[in-house]
Amino acid sequence: MKQGETVVVGLPMPFGMAATMTNLRKAADAYWVLYSERRQIRDLYMLLLLMMTSLALFASCWLALHLSKQVTKPVEALADAMEAIAQGDYGHRVQESATEELGELVRSFNHMAADLEGSRRAVEESTVQLSAANTALEARRGEP
Repeated sequence: MKQGETVVVGLPMPFGMAATMTNLRKAADAYWVLYSERRQIRDLYMLLLLMMTSLALFASCWLALHLSKQVTKPVEALADAMEAIAQGDYGHRVQESATEELGELVRSFNHMAADLEGSRRAVEESTVQLSAANTALEARRGEP
């Protein structure tokens, strides 16, 4: 052999090796396409996660506001009724609430208001009777 010559040895490829190599090349190309698109996929998942989180936050805020209104409206009605009773409107009543605890509080308040109204009437009747008795007594004293 002379210097610088190359010897090439060739072996026949096994059956199906060309198809396997083609399949491997296609799979590698598909992998690199997906690998290059991974940022877009990650951004899509982040966007979906952000949307679901926003929806959950909105729903929880709405639910909190809705539940707080169920509590504050009867309490405001009680405060208004207390103010009306303090100004002398003993016939003022509060409409019962849907919640059990506040409903019991409203019933107790209405019972108290009815007791106050009854006591106020009794005091007024006693005052009228006492005034009539005093007038009669004064009339008797004035007769010689």
